[in-house]
This record gives sequence, structure tokens and C-alpha cells, in this order.
Amino acid sequence: MDNNDPWIDRFKGYRLEKRLFKKISLPLIREFDVRRARPIWASSFEEMVGANLQFLDDIDDAEDAGKITEDEYVHLMSADLIMRALRNSDGATIWFAIEASAAVATSDIERARQSAHAITKMYNQDAIPLVCGYRISDPQRQQAREQGVHVFIVPDND
Repeated sequence: MDNNDPWIDRFKGYRLEKRLFKKISLPLIREFDVRRARPIWASSFEEMVGANLQFLDDIDDAEDAGKITEDEYVHLMSADLIMRALRNSDGATIWFAIEASAAVATSDIERARQSAHAITKMYNQDAIPLVCGYRISDPQRQQAREQGVHVFIVPDND
């Protein structure tokens, strides 16, 4: 079987999103020295909508007030995962804009960066862009580094 089949990558990407939703808090806590890392929004999971209407209201209000553009609104609504935590050093709120894909692509890096930027504009708080995947090519890894996007490569043991 071809490990780079686009249909398999899409399926694995969706499974990765679901896996991250449940398990990314601990790696964030360890890597970024934060506490109370919680999922706030996940575009693929309906159960997030009921629990996080405040985030949706904040996005709507930010667009209405001109704090974010319509494109930024769309990026936030379609983000794979948005997390919020408290930084241990000063107790400040910190956000994570996470894009998940079996094979991290240029578009994933750009979406994470744009979503983090929109969150910073909305809340005037730090937001870290992050991509997660089973693999990333050297050019994409370099692009992520240049754009300040953190990369998490997770074992493909689904």
C-alpha cells in the first residue's frame, strides 16, 4: 500500500485531529511550560460547539468590530484546533492555533500562522501557531521555522 495516498492521508489526518483533541494538552504543558491547556474550538467536532459558544461569539464580535477581517474569521472558524492555557511564568493566557495533517503542507503552516495572528488581534494575547503531523518535508520544516510556526511530529501508530 502506498503510504502517500491522498485518501489515506485525509483519513489519517482526521484521525490525528481527533487524537490531538483528546491528547495534546500534556505535550503543550511540557513543551511550552503552561498549565490548564484546554481545547476551545475544533472545527471538526460538533461537541465543541455547545461547550464553547463564547469563542464563537468572540469571533463574531471581533469581525463586527473590525478587529479581524472576513478572511481571518474564516480561518478561525475552520481551524483544526484552538487551545487556551495559562503560562506558568506570569499566569498570562496563551493561545494555540493548531493545524493537523498526516503530511504537513505549506497550507497547514500558513493556516496555523494566520489563525494565531487573528487570535492575537482578537484578544490582544499571545497565540502560538502549531502544526502537527506524522511527517513533514525538509522544505516545509524550514518554512515553519522561518514563519515562527512550531512543529510537532507524532508517531504514526494509529
